[in-house]
Amino acid sequence: MAQSRGFTLIELLVVIAILGILAAAVLIAVNPFERLAQTRDSGRKDSISFLGRATAIYYTSKLNIQVRKQVGLLTILIAEDLQQTGQLIL
Repeated sequence: MAQSRGFTLIELLVVIAILGILAAAVLIAVNPFERLAQTRDSGRKDSISFLGRATAIYYTSKLNIQVRKQVGLLTILIAEDLQQTGQLIL
């Protein structure tokens, strides 16, 4: 009677190859570098949005300019007071 002592070399190589293929598929799906780039971009967009809001608050409080509309990351300032006095030409 021949008793089986373990796995053959071929069986071990097949299992290692399958695990390698699965690991590669997971890394492609997750792509950690792309996730890091998305995180950095999100932080930059938040910073730009904060600067736009801070600019609007500054112009509203210090220079008496009313912010009429905020479009995305760009804040559009319309200065009615300066336009009426002729100091600002749009």
